[in-house]
Amino acid sequence: MIFFKTCGSIAHCKRNTFIKGVLISFLLFNSQIILAKDYYVANLPQFNKAVTSVKAGDQIIMAEGRWENVKLIFKANGDKNQLIQLRAAIPSKTIICGKSSLQLSGSYLKVSDLLFTSGEPIGKNAIEFKDDGGNYASYSVLSNCAIVDFNNPDKKIRKQWVDLYGRYNTVEYCYFEGKTDLGVVLSVEIDADKGDKNFHSINHNYFAKRLPYNDNGGEIIRIARGEVQMLSSNTLVEDNYFEHCDGENEIISVKSSDNIIRGNNFYECAGGVSLRHGERNIVYGNYFLANNKEESSGVKIHFIGHKVYNNLFYKVAGNTAYTASIALIAGHLNPTLLQNEPVKDVEIANNTFVNCALPFNFGTIQADKALVVLPKQINVCNNLIYSPKSEEWSTPPQDISKLFIINNLVVLESKILFNDKIILNPVFNKSNGLFNLPYSRLIGKLPTYVEKDILQIPRKQGLIGAFEYPEKIEEVKLPNADNCGPQWYKPKTTN
Repeated sequence: MIFFKTCGSIAHCKRNTFIKGVLISFLLFNSQIILAKDYYVANLPQFNKAVTSVKAGDQIIMAEGRWENVKLIFKANGDKNQLIQLRAAIPSKTIICGKSSLQLSGSYLKVSDLLFTSGEPIGKNAIEFKDDGGNYASYSVLSNCAIVDFNNPDKKIRKQWVDLYGRYNTVEYCYFEGKTDLGVVLSVEIDADKGDKNFHSINHNYFAKRLPYNDNGGEIIRIARGEVQMLSSNTLVEDNYFEHCDGENEIISVKSSDNIIRGNNFYECAGGVSLRHGERNIVYGNYFLANNKEESSGVKIHFIGHKVYNNLFYKVAGNTAYTASIALIAGHLNPTLLQNEPVKDVEIANNTFVNCALPFNFGTIQADKALVVLPKQINVCNNLIYSPKSEEWSTPPQDISKLFIINNLVVLESKILFNDKIILNPVFNKSNGLFNLPYSRLIGKLPTYVEKDILQIPRKQGLIGAFEYPEKIEEVKLPNADNCGPQWYKPKTTN
């Protein structure tokens, strides 16, 4: 005779079954962690052997010392709960040098704590999220690494330091300094045959000291190429620190659609953000702290459907049609693929401009006679423009009927205007030790997308300018040398 032990009740049975299920899942999960292995490697053959063996949760730990003239191919597949990691045994002590490179392909990989210096990329890129077979990496992370003075002696040969392919990849807390040869520091590539919508994240990195290249090709970040301009990258560039990035007039060159540039600090850089190609890009919550740096600029706008709001432009020196704090560029009449599409349907709201040489250019036609199509359907509202040493705040609009300029407070040398009407001085000043902030208690009509201010505080009053609560300026914590880049690598002089 066979006896069965009963649960006593259906509810009791279900509870016991649930508890057993949880225990089994817990044991299985922890058994995977226990089975995870560390592979300590001291040379390239050991590295290559480890790559063929690693599974989800495993680590390849590179020995300290100089890894010279190596081509590292990190090809593996982890899972979302257990990445496969490649890291230095001791941060900063594993040095990739000579003619070397690192390629990632597969999924759920993480690379950290490596230093690339005293050398050059063995191919086109120092770190590439793709292998020679065209296999991409996705859901992978480059974290806490540094690339310093890793250049080809021939400055005209194009080399890039980081090249992002695939989807949902992240570059975070890395440090980049001293690129002197042709090519961008960090690029995002869209493969039209494999689909767009990358959803990459570039955050909390420290981009430092790129000297003028004196030609096109000296950008810090480029998001795609003009040939795929109508594809959506959906790349997020946020909370990065750009210090003395003077390679060319485009620090960030956006050449695709639906990207977000937010919360970054551009400190004394000879350049700005260029929305060069593509549509529906958003630039908000950034700090352009130029301090009258020669050739500094803000946001240059081409194409359609962009939003630029809640930014602080501080002592931006650019004063031409192309280098104004916000420059809307006239378009070609019948543009080819790589020419200037006419600017339209652009929103510019709740920005603060402080002692900038030329806060706005509305598409003035100057040197290039082929640029004849002026911007239209441009909404400029709720901006605070503080230029007490100037008599003008923009180039004269050549077709004012196509611009909607409302609720802007403009402080000039001889007059103060609100909605183009002269008013008494409503401007106050507040300092946080970094800069003196002019602000006003004047209220505008906020666009629906301006839900928070530059400090990410919900807007309840509807004040004009970037700051809804000026008293909070003392709490500003900008991206800087202390909170961006790896903790183990800091330059000798920082701001």
